[in-house]
Amino acid sequence: MEPITNYLGIRLVQIPKGEFQMGIPDDGNAAELPEGVPVHTVNITEPILMSAHEVSIQQFQSVMRKSFRKVIQLDDMSHSIDFPITNMTWEDAVLFCSRLLTLGLIFARVEFSAFIAT
Repeated sequence: MEPITNYLGIRLVQIPKGEFQMGIPDDGNAAELPEGVPVHTVNITEPILMSAHEVSIQQFQSVMRKSFRKVIQLDDMSHSIDFPITNMTWEDAVLFCSRLLTLGLIFARVEFSAFIAT
């Protein structure tokens, strides 16, 4: 499947179903590993769409309808709103994804399945 781009400019690529290894191997690392990152198998049971790039400040603000300038500290304004959004909470990321789905900016599962079949 070729990548698609929604009207916010978020480029989506298909991740096929299958298995992969995720985590950090404990192969004589000098530093202590963060908790909860041992190597483990991840199983994707059906294809999914995933953004090919980080979400930009502009894309995030378009969906969230508020400014995160204070969070990302654009003090000197030399940074672009096309830069990736940073320093947001897990809750903000989940809310962004939820609003993105609610706004219909990515394919619904039924439409996605039909799109894969073509």
